[in-house]
Amino acid sequence: MTTTLRYMTYSALVVSILAGCSMLEELAWDPGAHRQPVQLLALVDNSGSFSYRQASVNVVLLPALERLRAGDQFIVRQIQTRSAPAEDLVNIRVPGSDRPFDTLAETRRQQLLAKISQRLVQFATSAGKSHGTDVLGGIASIATVPAQPGARRCLWIFSDVRDTGLGPAALQGVDLSQTQIVIWFCAMHRSPAEYTRHVSDWRQAFEQAGAKSVRILTPTASRAVEIAAFLAGGEQS
Repeated sequence: MTTTLRYMTYSALVVSILAGCSMLEELAWDPGAHRQPVQLLALVDNSGSFSYRQASVNVVLLPALERLRAGDQFIVRQIQTRSAPAEDLVNIRVPGSDRPFDTLAETRRQQLLAKISQRLVQFATSAGKSHGTDVLGGIASIATVPAQPGARRCLWIFSDVRDTGLGPAALQGVDLSQTQIVIWFCAMHRSPAEYTRHVSDWRQAFEQAGAKSVRILTPTASRAVEIAAFLAGGEQS
């Protein structure tokens, strides 16, 4: 009886330890640690009607930048009065190394990301505002970036997508196949019914252009997203 009791106590202790380790591993799990490479294309609305430029950088782009891994590509362009042809605000392929614990490669990676972070902050805080919003031109321009083999292709658009040009109907002919679309900080304007119709038109246009998925996030929803999970694909299904 005593031996049996000791065995049961020992077994319970082992189970408790293993369960505790499992919980610690789960708490420490990084959803982006083992994801596939990401080709992250971003368009930031720089028009006067979009009031979330700084939030777009601080809340989404900078946290995403910190979570980029070797092999990821990151391109950022502006939506302006005339968005095409456009110069890249950011265009990097995150470097890596074939050697484990390569401290020199990691130092170079950190220096590159710090430089890009400064560039994004400067843009968010001091860039002059454009007078128009050529959303279509920005999308058409960045859609021509060649797909990165083996990478998940994402297009993040930070805008209320209130195009002062042709609008979503003119998206015909733009190839967005295998591209996951997310529109961030898409604030409501005028009536709820008009907002619903507005985002529905854009969603339909993206789907007709071949987009793999389309998500349109309000400012509140944009602030609530877990960026690491988003990059890992957990928020894209």
